[in-house]
Amino acid sequence: MVTNISVIEKGPLAVELRVVSKAKGCRNISRSVRLLANQPWAEITNVVDKLPLTEKDGIHFGFNFNIPGSKTRVDIPWGIMEVEKDQ
Repeated sequence: MVTNISVIEKGPLAVELRVVSKAKGCRNISRSVRLLANQPWAEITNVVDKLPLTEKDGIHFGFNFNIPGSKTRVDIPWGIMEVEKDQ
């Protein structure tokens, strides 16, 4: 359930939109999409404020992009992973 949608930045160099939601097992989930002028990428940030649970659980984020010839890179601990190539 979406609880808040806000424009974080709206300028000539950067635009950022944030969506805050409630989800089972979480206090909230914050998702931001940021676009920078003259850059060929989108920055997507997911922040999950989880509740302490004892049973097994998981969170999955899906991104349905269909951009021919594009590369999807993910910022992970200790490096950057290219989807499909580095998995």
